[in-house]
Amino acid sequence: MHELAMVQNMFRIILEVADQNQLQKITRVNFEVGKMQQIVPEYFEFAFEATKENTIASEAQLSLSFIPITLKCKACNHEFTIADGAFICPKCQETDLELISGNELLIKSIEGD
Repeated sequence: MHELAMVQNMFRIILEVADQNQLQKITRVNFEVGKMQQIVPEYFEFAFEATKENTIASEAQLSLSFIPITLKCKACNHEFTIADGAFICPKCQETDLELISGNELLIKSIEGD
């Protein structure tokens, strides 16, 4: 379950940013995760709930949105989004591809007071 390690590492950043911004309480954390990260949302939520305990984020809500996998074919320069894991250019059938998006793991925003 790599989700736990991800959330624990991100919580270090979340708490540091909260401290820098003098937040007394975190009410919501908004994450953006690329589909290439292959997280299981239920595991991510479980990790978030476990990690936030006994912190200023103990009552925080989780918002999780996903970034699709977008690739660019190096042969024909065609950009496309995949949903089914077929890493092949739909235009020329080439497999030499460049990842444009979908591998992100971002804290989009932290809300609190």
